[in-house]
Amino acid sequence: MNQNADTSTEAIYRTNSGQDEQIPALTGLRAVAALLIVVLHSWNGVHAANCLPLERLLRPALALWCGVDLFFVLSGFLLTGKLLRSVGDKKYLRNFYAARCFRIMPLYYLVLLTALFIGFCTRSLNVGDIYSFFGMMFFMTNFLPFVWNLSQHIGIVPMQHFWSLALEEHFYLLWPHAVKFLEARKLMNFCAIIMVCELVVRSLAVWQKVSLDAIYELSFFRFDSIAAGAIVACLYQLTKNSQRALRTSHFVLIPFLCGTFLMTAITHLFKANPFVETVGYSILAITFASVIADIVFSRGRSLIGRFCSNPVLLFFGKRSYAIYLIHLPLITLVNRLLVTFGLNTNPALVLILGLVLPLVMTIVLSMMAWHLIEKPCQKLKVKYSC
Repeated sequence: MNQNADTSTEAIYRTNSGQDEQIPALTGLRAVAALLIVVLHSWNGVHAANCLPLERLLRPALALWCGVDLFFVLSGFLLTGKLLRSVGDKKYLRNFYAARCFRIMPLYYLVLLTALFIGFCTRSLNVGDIYSFFGMMFFMTNFLPFVWNLSQHIGIVPMQHFWSLALEEHFYLLWPHAVKFLEARKLMNFCAIIMVCELVVRSLAVWQKVSLDAIYELSFFRFDSIAAGAIVACLYQLTKNSQRALRTSHFVLIPFLCGTFLMTAITHLFKANPFVETVGYSILAITFASVIADIVFSRGRSLIGRFCSNPVLLFFGKRSYAIYLIHLPLITLVNRLLVTFGLNTNPALVLILGLVLPLVMTIVLSMMAWHLIEKPCQKLKVKYSC
């Protein structure tokens, strides 16, 4: 999520005076999105361990899939903002795609190859897994089960969380061209059209009884979340009066936040609910876009901005991409080992070994990935940064 975990470690924006400034709170917000997903997949872990008491306890975590939507909105805001600032550059397209490759691909392919290696060592691979591997190599994870009837696993390693990265890559394949040919105001209107069209398309899909899982993952149903973030980036580019924009963001945020809480209370945000799969995604997109607007137009000094600027969230935010990629395979594999050795009957043991241990391993590995892979790639990315 996100998100989008795909953006640079610092959010840098240009003020109306032309000066660049950092808004660290957006890095902290990315940590919030990542941690929501990690808690969600903790339920997957105890489910794999077949520990019913913990599974019931963590069941409310199933609503935290919305962290992915927060990633999408944040990604749309950050990357559209970068594109708007660099649209006049001579090597505009080359710079964007090169920076994107340096940011996403090294760690993505390392995790993918590691999953293939584990599948080979455990002799759990089949022909379908090999096809799935190649599909994931080309960022088609979200199409595998719905178009080709393939698994989102590689052997025993779950890789279904890669679907969100695939969706973002599909969007950004053409988005730089839209930014190049549409000035900010027209681009904002275009994003609004995307949001309305996506709501209509999802509603028609539900009416036609399309799989709700397909509506959740397939790219052409979910572009509105990224477009919502892009609208805030356009507003930031166009706005001269930050205080007025901040008041406007509050005017939007408060009712939509209330609407999100009400929707959560009624539907528990379960994805199997047709309302959530249609109007719900739109409500979440606007709510998260309003949260980002609150942070940006207050320069991170709002209540939300100050919360997201705390050192713990900034620490996790910088490492959120690695955390997102690594956590689900680790949680699931460790809990399967607990079942194999018959250690899944004690809820306290599952909590310590099945949840706390893989989370600690995730943090350690994400720190290693940050220093050994992401930071060196950041230096290369800076040469091609938008």
